[in-house]
Amino acid sequence: MRLKKLVQISFLVLLSTALYAQDAPGAPGAVPTWTAGSKDGVGTATTNNSRVWFTLEGGVLSEVYYPQLDTASSRTLEFAVSDGENVWIESRDLFHTIERANPTALSYRQTSRDPAGRFKITKTYATDPQQNTLLIDVTFTSTKPYSLYVLSDPALKNTGFGDTGLVEDGALVAEKPDVASALLASAGFLRPTVGFAGVSDGYTDLMMHRRLKWSYARAENGNVVQTAGLSGAHFTLALGFGATSQEAIAGARASLKRGFAAVNADYVQGWTQYVRSLRKVNPRYASEFQLAAMVLKAHEDKTFPGAMIASMSVPWGFASKADVAGVGGYHLVWARDLYEMATAFMAAGDRAAAERSLDYLLKVQQKPDGSFPQNSWLDGRPYWTVLQMDEVSYPWCWRGSWKDSTLRPGRNIFARRRNS
Repeated sequence: MRLKKLVQISFLVLLSTALYAQDAPGAPGAVPTWTAGSKDGVGTATTNNSRVWFTLEGGVLSEVYYPQLDTASSRTLEFAVSDGENVWIESRDLFHTIERANPTALSYRQTSRDPAGRFKITKTYATDPQQNTLLIDVTFTSTKPYSLYVLSDPALKNTGFGDTGLVEDGALVAEKPDVASALLASAGFLRPTVGFAGVSDGYTDLMMHRRLKWSYARAENGNVVQTAGLSGAHFTLALGFGATSQEAIAGARASLKRGFAAVNADYVQGWTQYVRSLRKVNPRYASEFQLAAMVLKAHEDKTFPGAMIASMSVPWGFASKADVAGVGGYHLVWARDLYEMATAFMAAGDRAAAERSLDYLLKVQQKPDGSFPQNSWLDGRPYWTVLQMDEVSYPWCWRGSWKDSTLRPGRNIFARRRNS
């Protein structure tokens, strides 16, 4: 009898393993899009060791950029809740609020509430200044037991197609050549799975079955969605990036090992030091002034110093297909906007940022004939190619005749740099 039971258990284990090893059906999945351009918050660490930028919109995490500011590598990350009979998708079914978690940092706390008051999800974000990792501190409170799930939609190399999703070493991994992401949870995942959007993904599974029923270990070359169950009322998620899955996993694990409190303290300290370096303004306007300066600072790339994109967004992104990597949206450099941001930095007291942007303008973006593209990728390649007069005239005015913030007649802040 004991031998028979052992055989039955072994058979079930083998069957479970076989089912879990299956590749997800339905490649490549639904045509992907980007998210809305109406961002509620943006953030990144002030160090160059962390080349991850995040955006928040509609109560959830929207596009995450890595390794440069013109390259989105994740579309969304959100949660779902189920009681076995009903499913609530965070972005669609819950009420959302957002608040500043620290007055001198790009630190935010999002709260998503069930309209009936049965449960609440609170999330605080920080990128690790030492790693290419975004940490999300999560608290889930409810009036009775509910199942909580995470749903992550990677979009490596600026497109939602062509990703390969894996369940690897306890992590939800997404890969493309030369880049990977890894999602881990401090308390581990329950039934992690990958699938193709609209066919075999977690959204479809949850809406059909009110729980996770499908288990797929691999979804190759398509619009991949990663899903897993979560346990506990308080935990941390780590979304790590790297050149390989091993590198992404290692970075995420290193950030989890440090813990959210330590990582967040370093993150806040970096921004606080930056704020202290700015000019002093009337206390009535200090909060708005500091936030504006930090948001501008966050829009500077770390591979191309001085390259400041217009916005971490795609306008009307929900209607913009993400099936190819050529969508620039607003995460491009407009010479006109670069000029305006640089003069704002001068007014704020960050002359070094203004000078970096001038170097970028003259050494990277300016074309051989002396003109400037309407806009460009970070490496200077023109995106739109029509002649836009303000894109030519603004930077030339800046280069040759802009006066410094002291407004002394005839004083050109960049005079000594004209011939650089």
